[in-house]
Amino acid sequence: MNLRAIVVFVFLLTVGGTFTSVAQTKSSHKSAQKKREAAEEKKVEQKEAQEKAIEQGRKHQLEIQDKKTRKRMKKSKKKALRHRANKRGNWFRRTFYK
Repeated sequence: MNLRAIVVFVFLLTVGGTFTSVAQTKSSHKSAQKKREAAEEKKVEQKEAQEKAIEQGRKHQLEIQDKKTRKRMKKSKKKALRHRANKRGNWFRRTFYK
């Protein structure tokens, strides 16, 4: 009888401990998920800020040029686009993506 009571007591302790650990795991899972979401939002905001800064830098670089230089830049850009348009694609794409 005494042994049976001890076995039941140990069984209840292990089952009870499992339920509490599951509850703690769920709450820690939610907090970890919130942290991940916050980190992802921060990452997106940083990327947007970086892209905005790059675009502002490009505009500033164009604004500080004189008229002749801007015209030359425009011509060379058009020429580069024309030459790039006539090139064949990547050999891998030509081979496998027809």
